[in-house]
Amino acid sequence: MGRFLPYFLDSNVIIGYCFFVADNWGNEATKIFEDPEKNFTSTTVCSECFGIENGGKCQTIKQTIVREFRRAIAQVTRDPSISNLLSITRDWKIFPILKDIGADSAIRQKDLRDILRAAVNDYNRKYEERMDHIQDPARLTIHRRTEGYKGIWQALNPVMGDPDDVEVVLDAHDLAGTILPIFMYTGDFQNIYTHRKKILELTEISEVHFLGNIR
Repeated sequence: MGRFLPYFLDSNVIIGYCFFVADNWGNEATKIFEDPEKNFTSTTVCSECFGIENGGKCQTIKQTIVREFRRAIAQVTRDPSISNLLSITRDWKIFPILKDIGADSAIRQKDLRDILRAAVNDYNRKYEERMDHIQDPARLTIHRRTEGYKGIWQALNPVMGDPDDVEVVLDAHDLAGTILPIFMYTGDFQNIYTHRKKILELTEISEVHFLGNIR
């Protein structure tokens, strides 16, 4: 993706990377996070993802995934049919994992409960590995903004409609004051990417990229 093009990562990139296969943006977020460019985010994004006391969105998502695995194991204990399990779990976060399990031609000769227990252990291991990567300053630098940028905030807030998203954009703008160019990556089409032109007009951000456009 070119030479030294520092990225500012929105929360959907962080969350997508942490939860990979169980997140809509998992593949795209992994491509962005693991390419050679320098990754930045902010204390605002980290608070949203990891919280201060309650673990933030990541803790909530992790609890949902663990609960879904537990429910899946209970389901196959009652009914060892993989097709029935896939039918019930189509809207679950772990459905892509269950679908891969169901694609195994030898699944009928195996105990689904053991397979699911192994799957949740494997998922937890990979999650912890990715959390270690997120917390490694060599892989992700966390920027702390101290300036309020009242004028830009007042101009963007009525347009974007979500004060929290405005704060994240201002974090990227503040970072661009010391590091240029800054390319912001987000999975938020409605509140951020839709207003890309206005953001670029008012801030020092060089470009806003939508994860949905990543190939």
